[in-house]
This record gives sequence, structure tokens and C-alpha cells, in this order.
Amino acid sequence: MFRPMRAIVIALLLSAGCTGAKSAEGECLGFSCDEEGAKAMMRATLDSTYQPSETALAAFETVMNKGTQKMASQQGFTPDSFQLAKDNLQTYLRGIPESGVDPLTPALEDLGKGTAKVCSLWPYC
Repeated sequence: MFRPMRAIVIALLLSAGCTGAKSAEGECLGFSCDEEGAKAMMRATLDSTYQPSETALAAFETVMNKGTQKMASQQGFTPDSFQLAKDNLQTYLRGIPESGVDPLTPALEDLGKGTAKVCSLWPYC
């Protein structure tokens, strides 16, 4: 039996569905689906893999800016684009050899300039 109150609840739930590029939960991997959310996701991904130096963080700013600009102009800020950007950044970071004093800074500088060996990684190259 279909009750009137249940119909109202269902109608409210359907009207509050996805808007724009957001998932049903309203977020992309736990971040807001916008440029700031994308930057926060990228920084969290970096921090989960490395403890970056100040110079590495400065180089990463270029990477984040380039990545978010490409996301905005190509695929937008969607749950799928967030997942792809996160996966590609993790892949890149895991491939940086742990040698020398600060291997992360030159690797991030190369990625920011588009001269990294793996520059097919969207949205960073």
C-alpha cells in the first residue's frame, strides 16, 4: 500500500538529487566538486604519499594550478574526473624514486613544466 506521507518523502528525495557535477552525496571523493575541492584532493593525495618540503610544495602549486585549469576546460569537476586526477597523481608520485635529499621537488617541477617522462597523465600534462 502506498501512503501519502511516503509519496511526499520520495518526492522530496527526488527533487534533492544531483546538481551539476556533484555525485548523489554532493561531493567528489569527499571534496567539493569545484576548483578548491580539486586542489584539496590533489594536496591530500600528495600528503598521503610524501612529506613534501617547502620547495616541493612551491613546485606543486604549479602542478595543481595546471591540473585544475585543465579539469575546468575539459572534463569539469565531476566525481569521475576527480577519481582520474587522483589515480594519475598517485601513479606519478609512486614512481618517484626515493633517493637524494629531495627527489620530489625536481619531479614536481618536471610535471609542472610538462617535461616529465609520464606526461600523458591527465590533467597534469
